Amino acid sequence: MIEKEFYEYPETAKKTISKKAKERYKDKTKNPMYGKKHSKETKRKMSETRKQKMDNGEIIIWSKGKTLSELHKKRVSESTKKRWDDLTYREWQRRINSGKNNPMYGRPSPQKGRKMSEEQCLKNSISHLGQISWNKGKIGIQKHSEKARKKMREARLKRVFPTKDTSIEVLLQEGLKERGLTFEKHISVCSICQPDIVFPNQQIAIFADGDYFHSKEFKNGLVWERDRKQDKVLKENGWIPLRFWEHEINSNVENCVNEIINIVGGED
Repeated sequence: MIEKEFYEYPETAKKTISKKAKERYKDKTKNPMYGKKHSKETKRKMSETRKQKMDNGEIIIWSKGKTLSELHKKRVSESTKKRWDDLTYREWQRRINSGKNNPMYGRPSPQKGRKMSEEQCLKNSISHLGQISWNKGKIGIQKHSEKARKKMREARLKRVFPTKDTSIEVLLQEGLKERGLTFEKHISVCSICQPDIVFPNQQIAIFADGDYFHSKEFKNGLVWERDRKQDKVLKENGWIPLRFWEHEINSNVENCVNEIINIVGGED
């Protein structure tokens, strides 16, 4: 390895250099690389050259072998949490990273179709030896604070699961459409559930429950108990919950549709 001395700039010099660089390229068009892109071959050559220089000691990664102190880690963590607690910052992040603003918009993932070699898998495995998992010893939902769980529930209600309607949901939807009824699907109601079919004006929430996944036998009845809790909250808030089992819909969907129409108030 080549012995070479490296000069470390003082903080004031670093700030001055950074400031001048920003001023120089404030106008993007003055940047010599503006509008240009390196070809794959050029990128490969640059990568190989950099690796060779690193092996020869001509380039030294400033952070190599260095770790943050516990105090520094704590400060970084507190700073990050404080920043993300600011709603203005969150909105700004959402705006600059959504849709076409996202630098990855329309581009496939760089990892798509790529697999790690056995050697790389082994290196990753070795690098994690001795590390303690952050959730070791914590079971299920207990690993999150009540505040965190509340945020997760609110975020979950803004997403639609499943993304594709089930066969029994489709049967009910088609039956209602044939009778001229309009409705909404999978919208958040009372901040506790996303009914499969919703009549907002009449405050009617309809669920198409699978015989197995919503039975008392599935997950020791946890889903069944959740359904009862949802019904209770809906009723307390003036809503009418209607649940139809999978076998009821498959055997006679017309009866289910008629029951809904009678409660909704007739056909349009």
